[in-house]
Amino acid sequence: MLEIIRTWNNKTEDSGVVHAVGNGKIVAYGQGPNLINFFGPPYSSPNILTIETLCDEEITDEIKREPGTAIWNHSISDAEGEILKFSEFVDSELLVYFRIFNVARTSPSAIHPAKPGILRSRVVDSNKNRGAGAPRNVSFKIKPHSGSSFQESGSISGAWLLITHPGEDIFHCPTILWAFHWIIPSGNCEITKDKDGNLIFKCLEGKSSLAIVGDNSFDTGLPIAEKVAEENIRTVRTPSLHFLNQTRKYWNSFTEKREKLIDSFDKLTNEDKNIIDGVATLIKAQQSDDGGAMAGHYYPLAYVRDQYGVAKGMLALGMVEEAKQALQFRIDKFNTFGNLHNAESMGTDCARHVHENDDVEQTGYIILQARDYFNKTGDAEFIKTLFPMLEWCWNAQLKHLSGGSLPFNGDETYVAGGFFPRSGLLHGSADSTLVFIEGGKWLADWSLKNGLWKKDYAEKQLTLVNETKKSWRQLFFDKNKIYANAPVREKFITPPRFRNGVCENKCPWFGWTQRTENGRYQCPLCFGKVSLPPEIPEKLEVNSVSLLPTFIESDILSKEELTEVINHVLEQANPNGHIPTIPGGKGCVGYDPGFLLFALVKLNHPAAEKTKQRLIEMLDDIGAWTEYYDENDKFKKRNCRCRPWESGINAAAIIKNGMMD
Repeated sequence: MLEIIRTWNNKTEDSGVVHAVGNGKIVAYGQGPNLINFFGPPYSSPNILTIETLCDEEITDEIKREPGTAIWNHSISDAEGEILKFSEFVDSELLVYFRIFNVARTSPSAIHPAKPGILRSRVVDSNKNRGAGAPRNVSFKIKPHSGSSFQESGSISGAWLLITHPGEDIFHCPTILWAFHWIIPSGNCEITKDKDGNLIFKCLEGKSSLAIVGDNSFDTGLPIAEKVAEENIRTVRTPSLHFLNQTRKYWNSFTEKREKLIDSFDKLTNEDKNIIDGVATLIKAQQSDDGGAMAGHYYPLAYVRDQYGVAKGMLALGMVEEAKQALQFRIDKFNTFGNLHNAESMGTDCARHVHENDDVEQTGYIILQARDYFNKTGDAEFIKTLFPMLEWCWNAQLKHLSGGSLPFNGDETYVAGGFFPRSGLLHGSADSTLVFIEGGKWLADWSLKNGLWKKDYAEKQLTLVNETKKSWRQLFFDKNKIYANAPVREKFITPPRFRNGVCENKCPWFGWTQRTENGRYQCPLCFGKVSLPPEIPEKLEVNSVSLLPTFIESDILSKEELTEVINHVLEQANPNGHIPTIPGGKGCVGYDPGFLLFALVKLNHPAAEKTKQRLIEMLDDIGAWTEYYDENDKFKKRNCRCRPWESGINAAAIIKNGMMD
């Protein structure tokens, strides 16, 4: 496979590219040699700590992922050449994040360090200058969560303990869990505590390692930390190498099994195989062991809509068992709460992210996720275990069907990205309504065949689906375009006085909002104090919506109609090849190009190959797609990176394209 190389420099503005390492309990996100997020256990937790690389002189880090694995190898150099290397990974069996260092060259004034086997780690007074032997003054500052502090471990010599109390935030919700993390240096290194309470880790000449052990219970975490420390004493010449080898073996086994399940794998180019290998490990590293998937590097929650795209990618990438786990995650939440919301916490039930209109769109995507899994595996017995949830998802949508359409879910990407105004959320939504149609069509047919719905009831639901299908075409489809919204729906409803979500005043609030006399929803802090004028969005064309039918395998448009729609989208490309999410606008959401490729493949359109190349050019330096792009198809600075949703969708589209004859 081809290697992807990402570079980072401490004296120039970085591109912000993020990579992930994880094992289902602990997930960490790196930005070059820095660690910007550390979650777990479990995945839904506060950001426990960060690691910052310190050096007065200019240094460059060259980062490569080992093919088939989520192991990242770093090489830090200065103008004179390589200074040190380190491998970064989360252990496949234990709750441990590792960095294994090998110092190639120290500063010219360095004293000769202690012989391997004598020095395991140095814990020194931070007020004394003990930098001799450090590689070119490169060090790593480990900063704790603002609500925690490092203490010397009384159980493990040279180690430090970080205790995070319950009540710290997971996104918008407080955690109910304790967290204990042991920072364990081994080999030729030293670690100090500075005046601000941060740990400063320095590698000395030779080999060393840094391990971060995490657990939610002290009595189970400490034995793991002791095991890591004892193993590294035993193998002081190559600390933590045993853990690296077992993790590499795990990932290689995962990749070998996965590739055997990819349809037409041999037809893919080497470039295609390299891309999907990177996306598969990216997704796997970000999937919690209870089946939920991270939305990105600062969203430690499992979002329903995101997970549909992730599951679509999983099935295409040969990750069939992971796709099943994703559905199991959702039924477990349903069995716990009796309902579902926009996003749920992983590994704990303490955080539920409630958005506007959670009963629509995301509920339909859950049905489609089950449909896709069944169509891939034929596993009817598993789908039967999901049936109470699927039936609830169907009935939840029915309550909002008015004027032939459903409203918007407030967490729709093009709403969150500012492409479509939040004041239009009660309009009819082409997305929500189409997902309702396709999900209902499959569920009624499947439930009837499996004896879970009676014939009369199933036929009644199919009649409703067909009526809504006719309404969809009348409300949203117009010759060669699809409109995202149908304002007419508001004539058929009584808008709710309260809803949970974003304040339309665009303040930091997230939670309950109240409808004003002008029809705007504001939080309790802004209500009655900031007067927003009425805002009545007109019908708006959104290319993401125009491209949705083929992505969810809908036949609502004929081949001729679909061709007209797709050609209309293609005509909007600027000289750089960029196609905006809103016609005439600038910028797009990161899954638009994948949606487009799905459509082009279905039509066997001549623009498919060019679109695929555009999609590949939008990859970042670690092989991932991001949430938003500008008018030049370059990722925006303020952006969620390392995204399983966009990456899963776009990789699945590339595989679909590779299957074309």
